[in-house]
Amino acid sequence: MNKSRAQILSASCSNDVHAANDVSYCMIDKLMDGFGVTNVSTVLADLQDATNPSARALMGAELNFVVSILDKLVNIKSSTGANVSEYTNFLKIASNTIDVGTKDSWAELITKEKQGAESVMNTIENFVFSDLNTSRPSNASHTIHTDNIGIAVKL
Repeated sequence: MNKSRAQILSASCSNDVHAANDVSYCMIDKLMDGFGVTNVSTVLADLQDATNPSARALMGAELNFVVSILDKLVNIKSSTGANVSEYTNFLKIASNTIDVGTKDSWAELITKEKQGAESVMNTIENFVFSDLNTSRPSNASHTIHTDNIGIAVKL
């Protein structure tokens, strides 16, 4: 049985004593090394699995990590635009980060780093505007709904 990259990342971090407090340092290198960030669809699919709120609530460091990866994906996709599947997966990941189960983690981040869930909204906004600048006519208008986010892009 092949494990997904998300399962491997989760297992490797949960075996680390320091990971209980901060998983970002152990996940980011493994994630980026494993993908080479050439296959955005794979990164999005694995992040969607890793952020699934039904598995467990994300910790503050994980939230920061996921938002930073989404920001990097915005920069990567800014030159090519995103297809509807990538849009959907991107928004599902963003939705997972603002799930009600992450409320305490965001509260902790606001206290420690003065940064809250608005960073997710800023990333979504950057993604949409970046894509509008490179959008192809067939991808120009679409509506996507996730558990916590709904977006309509109409041109």
